[in-house]
Amino acid sequence: MKLAVQIDSAAATALLNEPGRRNASDLEKYLRQVGVSLSPMHPGTKDPELRTWFHATVPAAADAQEVAQSLCAHKSILAAYPKPLDEPP
Repeated sequence: MKLAVQIDSAAATALLNEPGRRNASDLEKYLRQVGVSLSPMHPGTKDPELRTWFHATVPAAADAQEVAQSLCAHKSILAAYPKPLDEPP
């Protein structure tokens, strides 16, 4: 299952390795502890809002809602929720 995750702009800059990078090791360490990695939802965008959104893949044995709640405990994570399955309307 995938999660939609929004992080603050400073952490997004650090994770995306952009100029002016601030140390993101605290967030990266926390993500490793929880067992997820983030990938950009809108790669290459310059939009300041869209660049803060990421996908996280939840390990098969984990409960997506519990992982989302765990992620929200970190100060750099603004939102995390299970992504609904893609299906026609």
